[in-house]
Amino acid sequence: GDLSGEASSLSSLAAIDMLKSDNEAAAEKLQTIVEIMKSLGDVQGEAAALQEMARLNLNKSDYDAARPLLVRSLELLEGAGDRMGAAFAIFNLASLDLEKGDFQSAGAEYAKALPLFKEMGDRAGEAAILHSLGMIHSQAGEKEKAMESFRAALQINQELADRPAEAGAFFQLGALAVQQDKLQEGLRMMALAAIVLRSIKSDDVKNVEPLVERLASQLSLSQEQFMVMVQEVLQSYARDRGWGLIERAWGK
Repeated sequence: GDLSGEASSLSSLAAIDMLKSDNEAAAEKLQTIVEIMKSLGDVQGEAAALQEMARLNLNKSDYDAARPLLVRSLELLEGAGDRMGAAFAIFNLASLDLEKGDFQSAGAEYAKALPLFKEMGDRAGEAAILHSLGMIHSQAGEKEKAMESFRAALQINQELADRPAEAGAFFQLGALAVQQDKLQEGLRMMALAAIVLRSIKSDDVKNVEPLVERLASQLSLSQEQFMVMVQEVLQSYARDRGWGLIERAWGK
């Protein structure tokens, strides 16, 4: 019969199962798709189905079941010479390792994915990888490398006008400054993150603003001094998109 037709209708049914949170039924259909793709010699199709199966496992935080599926999918794509497919598979693998706290593996995988994303011209992917590398360096106490990664991510976020990611980079740079006892500078970068989030009406503002307020009270800022600081931050953003604040913290 028409095997590829069967695979595509199974794929639609699996998607419906996922919407209904019936993961078991979806997994069975995806397993059948893997077998069909294998018999058709469709490597990309097999890899895609394996990645979907991995996603089901990730949804229930079953990293041990998800990881071998992603590894197999990556092997297939690399074997087929599909650099773009492989880049996304490595990215997914790195994200899994980051989530389960295996920072060393995640760092190595993101470093492998970065040049592939650059080559594809996928700027948003490149910025996401740089941001994750910043988190990993920060975790490892490599503050200088973390700062460079967040700065590089910020530059791309601003080029792409990706405001939530821009706010995320400012927040992480602020946190890094605070860890290095640059409290005044850290406060300003975190305040800028809150301002950017507020300007796009993001829900994340409720996570950031309390931290900004707590840091301001640690520094014993009066309400008036706080308002002056916010004005300074707004002026800095209008002047040079906040890069002056970064320079003030690290002198570069």
